[in-house]
Amino acid sequence: MNPNKRIITIAGLAGVGKSALCKAIQNELGWKKYSAGDLLRQMAEERGMTINEIDEAARHDPQFDRALDERTEKLGQTEQDFVIDGRLAWKFIPHSLKVNMTCDEEVRLTRVAHREGISIETARERTRHREETITDRYKKYYDIDNFLDPKNFDLVLDTTSMTIEEELRLVLEKIQK
Repeated sequence: MNPNKRIITIAGLAGVGKSALCKAIQNELGWKKYSAGDLLRQMAEERGMTINEIDEAARHDPQFDRALDERTEKLGQTEQDFVIDGRLAWKFIPHSLKVNMTCDEEVRLTRVAHREGISIETARERTRHREETITDRYKKYYDIDNFLDPKNFDLVLDTTSMTIEEELRLVLEKIQK
C-alpha cells in the first residue's frame, strides 16, 4: 500500500461483517468510511429510483455498475485515508490494502436474517438469488469468474468466529507491515 495514500478496500458476501469492520477502522484511525451500497443509493436518488429499482435495472444494463465503478475509482484517485466496502473496490482501487472477508454460510445467513428481521430461509433465498445475479454480472461485464478469489487480496479474514477486535487487530498489523 502506498504510504502517502492509505486506503483499505473490503470485500465479501452479505453477512460477513464488512460494515462493522469499516466502522471499527473508521473509529480507530479517524479515516473516512464509504460503501458501495451508499454510493449506489446516491445514484438511485439522483435518478429518482429506489435502491431496489436500480439494483433490478443493473441486472440488465451495465451502465449502473460502470457508474458505480467510476465513482469508486475516482475516490481512489482523489481521496486518501479512507476505508470502503464494496465487492469490486479492490479492482478499481488497486493500490489499496485489499481485504476479503469470508464466513460460514449458515452464520452469514443468520446474521442477514437477524439484521433484516426475516427468517433464515427467506434470507437464504434472497441472498442466493442476489449473489447469483452479482456473479453473473461480474462474469459478463468484467470477465471475473470469482470476484472473491483470495489471490486478489492482501488479507483474508474468516469472520465465522472472530470478534471485531480481532479483525481490526489483523488489519492494523497488515497496515504497519
